[in-house]
Amino acid sequence: MSNVKYDLKKSKDEIGVLYPRIVDKEDREIDGFHRVSADEDWPTLRLDHIDTDVKYWTARITANTHRRGVSEKERKKDIIELAKSLRAEGHKGSLVNIIARLTTFKVRYLQRLLPIGFKQKEKAVRSGMKADALSASNEQTPKRKSKHETSDKEKLDNLYKKIEKSAFNGQKPTSQSTIEKATTLGLDVTQYKEKLEEIKQALTNSIAKQYSEVKKDLKVAYEKSTAIKKVLTAQIKAEETRIEKSNKDLRESLRDEVTEEVTQQVIERTEKERLEKSSEKNVHVANATGETEWYTPKIYIDAAKKVMGTIDVDPASTEIANKIVNAEKYYSIKDDGRLQKWDGNVWMNPPYSQPLVTEFCNLLVEKIKKGEIKQACVLVNNATETLFYQNMLSCCQAVCFIKGRVKFIDKKGKSTGVPLQGQTILYFGEYEKPFGEIFSEFGRVLYATS
Repeated sequence: MSNVKYDLKKSKDEIGVLYPRIVDKEDREIDGFHRVSADEDWPTLRLDHIDTDVKYWTARITANTHRRGVSEKERKKDIIELAKSLRAEGHKGSLVNIIARLTTFKVRYLQRLLPIGFKQKEKAVRSGMKADALSASNEQTPKRKSKHETSDKEKLDNLYKKIEKSAFNGQKPTSQSTIEKATTLGLDVTQYKEKLEEIKQALTNSIAKQYSEVKKDLKVAYEKSTAIKKVLTAQIKAEETRIEKSNKDLRESLRDEVTEEVTQQVIERTEKERLEKSSEKNVHVANATGETEWYTPKIYIDAAKKVMGTIDVDPASTEIANKIVNAEKYYSIKDDGRLQKWDGNVWMNPPYSQPLVTEFCNLLVEKIKKGEIKQACVLVNNATETLFYQNMLSCCQAVCFIKGRVKFIDKKGKSTGVPLQGQTILYFGEYEKPFGEIFSEFGRVLYATS
């Protein structure tokens, strides 16, 4: 896009249309070629009263006379076309004078500009037609103004009002074209430019005022949007902080759970390895005698009966062991006491190998919590570091830590089985006080706290 087209397009976008495109009745362009090139939708003003060639070329010359961009070559071309049109319409008299009257150009300038053919024609007209020459002379002689004759300034002001009313308010001219009137009266088009500059300035001031108001409104809107942005930013930051804290708490919680689970697995594995090495999977081990079965001394069974009254079930026993325990029901290794029913009062000396000792002890706690067992006494190693022992401690009402080590009885009835570690008897039931009084002769008794 050329500079002229770019400037016109920019001017239209910024302050609107000041000068419309002007065409005659037949849509021949009088003024506005560059405007339409810059924007196809440029407003067009049609002058229906410009309906002849003479009027068209007169209007075209008048509209472009003082334009900086119009070269003398272009101006000469338009003047020649006007002269041709005057001749074609049969105008008599001096063509130079007629064109000077219509366009405000000086006679000498026109004589220099017109081709020689038109000049010879002019000389023939002057010498052969005295009346026309006298008429032309009279036309050049200024007439005396009467009292009621309107001055050029007044005429110009009236024309300006019509221009403002018709061309710039989108109304059709109600009389002869103001441009043609201006050329007919011989008024200087530069005066129109001054008036049009005033209109342009007024429009510029109006637009500047509107722009100032819009700018003020935009400033208020920007301040409001800035305040909203601050509030939203604060809310987003608070939410991010909350989410980060929540994620941190979740990570710590998961880490604690994983740590606890891993710790428990390590303890269980260590306990299992320790018991496998120490007990060599025997029920009781006593100085490597080779015996695998050892029975509870009768003094502990009698003490348990004093507390509970009777022994209804022994879930881990043998036929020989039950001669001492004398339980109403007992289950041997073939019966697998883990699968049988336990009820009433229970005495249990579980097998000390893993995983049997853990399974029997955990099963007893489960049945106590379900209410299937009324009372129970459990003789077991004092393995306080193990999970199954801690599970029983959390449920029992009292525990007796036996002094020394229990001397278990072998098949021959001799007390020769001394285990590798100490033993405890745990009591489950509502008679913890009698249990403490009776079992205190075997060792220190501790009670559960409420």
